[in-house]
Amino acid sequence: MLYFFQQVLNGLHSGALYALLAFGYVLTNGILHRTNLAYGALFAFCGQTMILTAAFGYQALWLT
Repeated sequence: MLYFFQQVLNGLHSGALYALLAFGYVLTNGILHRTNLAYGALFAFCGQTMILTAAFGYQALWLT
């Protein structure tokens, strides 16, 4: 049962992060009425950073 709650908390953390990034994207797009290409670069940079840190053995870096 403890494993289930840990997975629920992990999912809530990831979902909150995605919701925050999506909210920023929608807010920027709604105010400027044009697509901001910096968000795509930000998503790519964050993904590359997490892949590299996981490859070097820092699997729990996002928990800190």
